[in-house]
Amino acid sequence: MYNVMVTAGDDAWEEGAYVWDRSRILEHTDNTIREVFKALTADVLEQLAKLPTLFMYEQHAEGTPRIGTIKRIQQRGAEFRVIFEFDEALPPLDPAQIAGHKWDLQLADFEFSRTHWAVKDGDLLAILREHGLIPAAPEMVAAPAEPELAAPPPVEVKSAKVFLVHGRDEAAKHTIARFLEKRVGLDVIILSERPNKGRSILTKFREEGEGAAFAVVLMTPDDVGHLRPELLPLGSSAPTPALRARQNVIFEMGFFIGQLGVERVCVLVPPGVDRPSDYDGIVYVPYDDAEGWQRKLVTELHAANVPGNCSVGWPDLRSEREQTCVRQISVSCC
Repeated sequence: MYNVMVTAGDDAWEEGAYVWDRSRILEHTDNTIREVFKALTADVLEQLAKLPTLFMYEQHAEGTPRIGTIKRIQQRGAEFRVIFEFDEALPPLDPAQIAGHKWDLQLADFEFSRTHWAVKDGDLLAILREHGLIPAAPEMVAAPAEPELAAPPPVEVKSAKVFLVHGRDEAAKHTIARFLEKRVGLDVIILSERPNKGRSILTKFREEGEGAAFAVVLMTPDDVGHLRPELLPLGSSAPTPALRARQNVIFEMGFFIGQLGVERVCVLVPPGVDRPSDYDGIVYVPYDDAEGWQRKLVTELHAANVPGNCSVGWPDLRSEREQTCVRQISVSCC
Protein backbone atom coordinates (compact mmCIF):
# COMPACT_ATOMS: atom_id res chain seq x y z
CA MET A 1 0.00 0.00 0.00
CA TYR A 2 1.00 3.64 -0.35
CA ASN A 3 -0.16 7.12 0.58
CA VAL A 4 -1.31 9.69 -1.96
CA MET A 5 -1.28 13.27 -0.67
CA VAL A 6 -2.71 16.02 -2.87
CA THR A 7 -2.64 19.74 -2.04
CA ALA A 8 -3.80 22.94 -3.71
CA GLY A 9 -1.02 25.02 -2.14
CA ASP A 10 1.65 26.18 -4.56
CA ASP A 11 4.95 24.39 -3.78
CA ALA A 12 3.48 23.34 -0.42
CA TRP A 13 5.41 20.08 -0.37
CA GLU A 14 8.72 21.94 -0.46
CA GLU A 15 8.28 22.93 3.20
CA GLY A 16 8.76 19.43 4.64
CA ALA A 17 5.66 19.56 6.85
CA TYR A 18 1.92 19.72 6.22
CA VAL A 19 -1.13 19.90 8.49
CA TRP A 20 -4.15 17.77 7.61
CA ASP A 21 -7.66 18.10 8.96
CA ARG A 22 -9.13 14.74 9.93
CA SER A 23 -12.02 15.21 7.49
CA ARG A 24 -9.65 15.06 4.49
CA ILE A 25 -7.82 11.90 5.56
CA LEU A 26 -8.81 8.63 3.79
CA GLU A 27 -10.84 10.40 1.12
CA HIS A 28 -10.83 8.49 -2.20
CA THR A 29 -9.74 5.37 -0.34
CA ASP A 30 -11.28 1.95 -0.97
CA ASN A 31 -13.79 1.02 1.72
CA THR A 32 -11.85 -2.10 2.67
CA ILE A 33 -8.71 -0.06 3.35
CA ARG A 34 -10.66 2.73 5.04
CA GLU A 35 -12.11 0.29 7.56
CA VAL A 36 -8.59 -0.72 8.59
CA PHE A 37 -7.31 2.82 9.12
CA LYS A 38 -10.37 4.95 9.93
CA ALA A 39 -9.83 5.01 13.71
CA LEU A 40 -6.56 6.97 13.25
CA THR A 41 -5.21 5.73 16.56
CA ALA A 42 -1.52 5.94 17.40
CA ASP A 43 -0.98 2.41 16.03
CA VAL A 44 -2.81 3.27 12.82
CA LEU A 45 -0.80 6.45 12.34
CA GLU A 46 2.40 4.48 12.83
CA GLN A 47 1.33 2.09 10.07
CA LEU A 48 0.53 4.98 7.73
CA ALA A 49 3.91 6.57 8.48
CA LYS A 50 5.67 3.44 7.19
CA LEU A 51 4.04 3.59 3.75
CA PRO A 52 5.77 5.23 0.76
CA THR A 53 4.05 8.46 -0.19
CA LEU A 54 3.25 10.12 -3.51
CA PHE A 55 3.13 13.89 -2.97
CA MET A 56 1.01 15.55 -5.68
CA TYR A 57 -0.55 18.91 -6.49
CA GLU A 58 -4.01 19.78 -7.71
CA GLN A 59 -4.05 20.37 -11.44
CA HIS A 60 -4.02 24.19 -11.23
CA ALA A 61 -1.41 24.43 -8.46
CA GLU A 62 2.29 25.10 -8.95
CA GLY A 63 4.67 22.38 -7.88
CA THR A 64 6.42 19.17 -8.86
CA PRO A 65 5.20 15.78 -7.63
CA ARG A 66 7.71 13.76 -5.61
CA ILE A 67 8.09 10.43 -3.85
CA GLY A 68 9.00 10.51 -0.18
CA THR A 69 8.67 9.04 3.27
CA ILE A 70 6.90 10.21 6.41
CA LYS A 71 9.27 10.85 9.30
CA ARG A 72 6.77 11.73 11.98
CA ILE A 73 3.06 12.38 12.52
CA GLN A 74 1.94 14.74 15.27
CA GLN A 75 -1.70 14.85 16.30
CA ARG A 76 -3.48 17.64 18.11
CA GLY A 77 -7.23 17.36 18.23
CA ALA A 78 -8.59 16.87 14.72
CA GLU A 79 -5.38 18.09 13.08
CA PHE A 80 -2.49 15.88 11.98
CA ARG A 81 0.91 17.40 11.21
CA VAL A 82 2.92 15.22 8.82
CA ILE A 83 6.69 15.75 8.76
CA PHE A 84 8.28 14.15 5.73
CA GLU A 85 11.24 14.13 3.36
CA PHE A 86 11.65 13.39 -0.33
CA ASP A 87 13.57 10.37 -1.57
CA GLU A 88 16.44 12.17 -3.28
CA ALA A 89 17.43 8.94 -5.05
CA LEU A 90 14.22 9.21 -7.08
CA PRO A 91 13.64 11.96 -9.67
CA PRO A 92 10.79 14.48 -9.61
CA LEU A 93 7.71 13.26 -11.44
CA ASP A 94 5.87 14.69 -14.43
CA PRO A 95 2.22 15.51 -13.56
CA ALA A 96 1.14 14.63 -17.11
CA GLN A 97 2.73 11.19 -16.83
CA ILE A 98 1.01 10.58 -13.50
CA ALA A 99 -2.32 11.52 -15.09
CA GLY A 100 -1.53 9.23 -18.02
CA HIS A 101 -1.17 6.25 -15.70
CA LYS A 102 -3.97 7.15 -13.27
CA TRP A 103 -5.67 3.79 -13.79
CA ASP A 104 -2.70 1.80 -12.50
CA LEU A 105 -2.14 4.32 -9.69
CA GLN A 106 -5.85 4.01 -8.76
CA LEU A 107 -6.40 7.76 -9.11
CA ALA A 108 -9.87 9.03 -10.01
CA ASP A 109 -10.26 12.18 -12.11
CA PHE A 110 -11.66 14.18 -9.20
CA GLU A 111 -8.55 13.46 -7.12
CA PHE A 112 -6.56 15.84 -9.32
CA SER A 113 -8.69 18.76 -8.11
CA ARG A 114 -9.27 17.86 -4.47
CA THR A 115 -6.94 18.34 -1.50
CA HIS A 116 -6.94 14.99 0.29
CA TRP A 117 -4.93 12.13 1.75
CA ALA A 118 -5.76 8.73 0.27
CA VAL A 119 -4.35 5.27 0.85
CA LYS A 120 -4.08 2.98 -2.18
CA ASP A 121 -3.43 -0.71 -2.58
CA GLY A 122 -0.39 -1.88 -4.54
CA ASP A 123 3.35 -1.32 -4.82
CA LEU A 124 3.91 2.36 -5.67
CA LEU A 125 7.55 2.06 -6.74
CA ALA A 126 6.87 -1.04 -8.84
CA ILE A 127 4.04 0.74 -10.68
CA LEU A 128 6.18 3.80 -11.38
CA ARG A 129 9.12 1.68 -12.58
CA GLU A 130 6.88 -0.40 -14.81
CA HIS A 131 5.83 2.72 -16.71
CA GLY A 132 9.27 4.31 -16.74
CA LEU A 133 8.42 7.18 -14.40
CA ILE A 134 11.39 6.29 -12.18
CA PRO A 135 14.51 4.27 -13.08
CA ALA A 136 14.82 0.58 -12.34
CA ALA A 137 16.15 -0.31 -8.92
CA PRO A 138 19.96 -0.57 -8.96
CA GLU A 139 21.62 -3.78 -7.91
CA MET A 140 22.37 -3.74 -4.22
CA VAL A 141 26.03 -3.90 -3.20
CA ALA A 142 26.86 -4.95 0.32
CA ALA A 143 28.31 -2.12 2.37
CA PRO A 144 29.90 -2.08 5.79
CA ALA A 145 27.29 -1.88 8.49
CA GLU A 146 26.98 1.50 10.15
CA PRO A 147 25.62 2.09 13.62
CA GLU A 148 21.97 3.07 13.49
CA LEU A 149 20.96 6.39 14.97
CA ALA A 150 17.93 6.42 17.19
CA ALA A 151 15.07 7.82 15.11
CA PRO A 152 12.32 9.92 16.67
CA PRO A 153 9.04 8.11 17.15
CA PRO A 154 7.03 8.25 13.90
CA VAL A 155 3.87 9.20 15.72
CA GLU A 156 3.42 11.83 18.39
CA VAL A 157 -0.10 12.09 19.73
CA LYS A 158 -0.58 15.11 21.96
CA SER A 159 -3.52 15.58 24.25
CA ALA A 160 -6.01 17.96 22.72
CA LYS A 161 -6.64 21.29 24.41
CA VAL A 162 -10.13 22.02 25.71
CA PHE A 163 -11.09 25.53 26.81
CA LEU A 164 -13.27 25.60 29.92
CA VAL A 165 -15.56 28.64 30.03
CA HIS A 166 -16.93 29.21 33.52
CA GLY A 167 -18.55 31.69 35.89
CA ARG A 168 -18.27 32.12 39.66
CA ASP A 169 -18.94 28.53 40.78
CA GLU A 170 -15.42 27.41 41.71
CA ALA A 171 -16.48 23.95 42.90
CA ALA A 172 -18.22 23.12 39.62
CA LYS A 173 -15.28 24.48 37.64
CA HIS A 174 -12.79 22.26 39.45
CA THR A 175 -15.05 19.21 39.20
CA ILE A 176 -15.26 19.50 35.42
CA ALA A 177 -11.58 20.37 35.01
CA ARG A 178 -10.48 17.36 37.07
CA PHE A 179 -12.78 15.08 35.07
CA LEU A 180 -11.40 16.28 31.73
CA GLU A 181 -7.78 16.12 32.88
CA LYS A 182 -7.73 12.97 35.02
CA ARG A 183 -10.45 10.79 33.50
CA VAL A 184 -10.38 11.83 29.85
CA GLY A 185 -6.74 12.89 29.58
CA LEU A 186 -7.22 16.31 28.00
CA ASP A 187 -5.26 19.53 28.46
CA VAL A 188 -7.74 21.97 30.02
CA ILE A 189 -7.34 25.71 29.47
CA ILE A 190 -8.74 27.85 32.30
CA LEU A 191 -8.18 31.52 31.52
CA SER A 192 -7.75 32.66 35.12
CA GLU A 193 -4.98 30.11 35.65
CA ARG A 194 -2.90 31.29 32.68
CA PRO A 195 -0.19 33.95 33.15
CA ASN A 196 -1.18 37.48 32.11
CA LYS A 197 2.22 38.42 30.57
CA GLY A 198 1.08 42.04 30.34
CA ARG A 199 -1.87 41.20 28.08
CA SER A 200 -5.33 42.73 28.23
CA ILE A 201 -8.14 40.34 29.15
CA LEU A 202 -9.42 40.22 25.56
CA THR A 203 -5.95 39.63 24.09
CA LYS A 204 -5.21 36.96 26.66
CA PHE A 205 -8.54 35.25 25.94
CA ARG A 206 -8.01 35.23 22.17
CA GLU A 207 -4.42 33.99 22.36
CA GLU A 208 -5.13 31.27 24.91
CA GLY A 209 -8.19 30.13 22.99
CA GLU A 210 -6.39 29.78 19.65
CA GLY A 211 -5.05 26.29 20.36
CA ALA A 212 -8.30 24.85 21.66
CA ALA A 213 -9.89 21.95 19.77
CA PHE A 214 -13.11 22.06 21.81
CA ALA A 215 -14.89 24.34 24.28
CA VAL A 216 -16.87 23.29 27.34
CA VAL A 217 -19.12 26.05 28.65
CA LEU A 218 -20.35 25.92 32.25
CA MET A 219 -23.47 28.10 32.59
CA THR A 220 -23.84 28.28 36.37
CA PRO A 221 -26.63 30.52 37.80
CA ASP A 222 -24.45 33.44 38.88
CA ASP A 223 -26.68 36.34 37.81
CA VAL A 224 -30.37 37.20 38.09
CA GLY A 225 -32.14 39.24 35.42
CA HIS A 226 -35.39 40.04 33.65
CA LEU A 227 -36.85 42.38 31.05
CA ARG A 228 -37.49 45.93 32.27
CA PRO A 229 -41.21 46.35 33.17
CA GLU A 230 -41.71 49.28 30.77
CA LEU A 231 -40.67 47.06 27.84
CA LEU A 232 -43.37 44.48 28.51
CA PRO A 233 -46.66 44.52 26.54
CA LEU A 234 -49.49 46.41 28.20
CA GLY A 235 -51.38 44.30 30.68
CA SER A 236 -48.50 41.88 31.25
CA SER A 237 -47.74 40.73 34.76
CA ALA A 238 -44.55 41.78 36.49
CA PRO A 239 -41.45 40.06 35.11
CA THR A 240 -40.10 37.10 37.01
CA PRO A 241 -36.37 37.18 37.78
CA ALA A 242 -34.50 34.48 35.86
CA LEU A 243 -31.27 32.73 36.82
CA ARG A 244 -28.61 33.49 34.23
CA ALA A 245 -24.97 32.88 33.49
CA ARG A 246 -22.43 35.69 33.73
CA GLN A 247 -22.10 37.98 30.71
CA ASN A 248 -18.52 36.85 30.08
CA VAL A 249 -19.74 33.25 29.83
CA ILE A 250 -22.26 34.17 27.12
CA PHE A 251 -19.64 36.21 25.25
CA GLU A 252 -17.05 33.44 25.35
CA MET A 253 -19.62 30.85 24.28
CA GLY A 254 -20.45 32.94 21.21
CA PHE A 255 -16.75 33.39 20.45
CA PHE A 256 -16.09 29.66 20.39
CA ILE A 257 -19.20 28.92 18.34
CA GLY A 258 -17.77 31.24 15.70
CA GLN A 259 -14.21 29.99 16.15
CA LEU A 260 -14.78 26.23 16.33
CA GLY A 261 -18.32 25.65 15.06
CA VAL A 262 -21.35 24.44 17.01
CA GLU A 263 -20.20 20.81 16.81
CA ARG A 264 -17.15 21.64 18.96
CA VAL A 265 -18.97 23.51 21.73
CA CYS A 266 -20.81 21.74 24.55
CA VAL A 267 -22.74 23.71 27.17
CA LEU A 268 -23.33 22.30 30.66
CA VAL A 269 -26.48 23.83 32.14
CA PRO A 270 -27.59 23.36 35.78
CA PRO A 271 -31.36 23.08 36.37
CA GLY A 272 -33.31 26.35 36.19
CA VAL A 273 -30.73 28.42 34.30
CA ASP A 274 -32.07 30.62 31.51
CA ARG A 275 -30.75 29.63 28.06
CA PRO A 276 -29.95 32.33 25.47
CA SER A 277 -32.48 32.04 22.64
CA ASP A 278 -29.94 33.16 20.02
CA TYR A 279 -27.85 30.05 20.61
CA ASP A 280 -30.50 27.44 19.87
CA GLY A 281 -28.99 24.49 18.01
CA ILE A 282 -25.91 23.96 20.14
CA VAL A 283 -25.62 21.01 22.51
CA TYR A 284 -26.98 21.70 26.00
CA VAL A 285 -26.15 19.00 28.56
CA PRO A 286 -27.94 19.07 31.95
CA TYR A 287 -25.39 19.53 34.72
CA ASP A 288 -26.44 18.10 38.08
CA ASP A 289 -25.19 15.89 40.89
CA ALA A 290 -26.18 12.67 39.08
CA GLU A 291 -23.03 12.86 36.92
CA GLY A 292 -24.94 11.81 33.80
CA TRP A 293 -23.30 14.85 32.21
CA GLN A 294 -19.99 12.96 32.11
CA ARG A 295 -21.20 10.33 29.65
CA LYS A 296 -22.90 12.93 27.44
CA LEU A 297 -19.85 15.21 27.44
CA VAL A 298 -17.54 12.35 26.44
CA THR A 299 -19.99 11.44 23.67
CA GLU A 300 -19.75 14.98 22.26
CA LEU A 301 -15.94 14.96 22.51
CA HIS A 302 -15.79 11.64 20.72
CA ALA A 303 -18.18 12.84 17.99
CA ALA A 304 -15.92 15.86 17.41
CA ASN A 305 -12.88 13.55 17.07
CA VAL A 306 -11.17 15.08 20.09
CA PRO A 307 -8.63 12.48 21.27
CA GLY A 308 -7.82 11.86 24.88
CA ASN A 309 -4.36 10.95 26.10
CA CYS A 310 -3.63 7.39 24.98
CA SER A 311 -2.10 6.55 28.36
CA VAL A 312 -5.35 7.50 30.07
CA GLY A 313 -7.91 6.47 27.48
CA TRP A 314 -11.59 7.24 27.39
CA PRO A 315 -13.12 6.67 30.83
CA ASP A 316 -15.47 3.83 31.64
CA LEU A 317 -18.60 5.77 32.53
CA ARG A 318 -20.87 2.84 33.14
CA SER A 319 -22.69 2.88 36.42
CA GLU A 320 -21.25 0.93 39.34
CA ARG A 321 -24.12 -1.56 38.95
CA GLU A 322 -23.30 -2.08 35.25
CA GLN A 323 -19.61 -2.57 35.99
CA THR A 324 -20.43 -5.03 38.80
CA CYS A 325 -22.60 -7.05 36.42
CA VAL A 326 -19.79 -7.13 33.85
CA ARG A 327 -17.33 -8.33 36.50
CA GLN A 328 -19.75 -11.05 37.61
CA ILE A 329 -20.30 -12.21 34.04
CA SER A 330 -16.54 -12.26 33.42
CA VAL A 331 -15.96 -14.38 36.52
CA SER A 332 -18.72 -16.82 35.68
CA CYS A 333 -17.39 -17.26 32.15
CA CYS A 334 -13.84 -18.05 33.30
